[in-house]
Amino acid sequence: MSALAPGQAPSGRPPSITDVAVRAGVSIQTVSRVLNEAPRVAPGTRQRVLVAIDELGYRRNPAARALATGHGGLIGVLTPSSALYGPASVTAALGLAAANAGVHLAVEHVVDFDVDSVQHGLSRLVDQYVAGVVVVAPVRQGFEALASARAPVPLLPVVSSEGRDEPVVAVDQRAGA
Repeated sequence: MSALAPGQAPSGRPPSITDVAVRAGVSIQTVSRVLNEAPRVAPGTRQRVLVAIDELGYRRNPAARALATGHGGLIGVLTPSSALYGPASVTAALGLAAANAGVHLAVEHVVDFDVDSVQHGLSRLVDQYVAGVVVVAPVRQGFEALASARAPVPLLPVVSSEGRDEPVVAVDQRAGA
């Protein structure tokens, strides 16, 4: 075996699942089974794959995984591009909850909560294969812009609780104050 620096494949690029398979002497499907903790892998084979992963410094490519599976293990967050306490604290809380759940956030900021900006932000998130989008819409026009937006994933608005009958996560501004 050649001496490669961890995180480097023979060509100098980041190691791929193919490099791991070659190093371990197994198929790509076997490496995939080990990575996904499938039960039908012999212990010796699993150990060879794990050693190859460690030796090469292999890390999964989230873009390749998203293309292969049709989802990227991401939750989108569409939020105002401001440092206002309310939206910033909601976004931070979403980040902590995502980390605890083992998923990642893709955060897209919008300057204005108009229909075009909201639709553009949603499109950028959908392009990253998000499973759904939490929309932090602290102003009425944000919620109204969201009403006409279209996305092929579930949308969950986080809005002020005043006068809402729609399914949302509501923030009680009076109790918060």
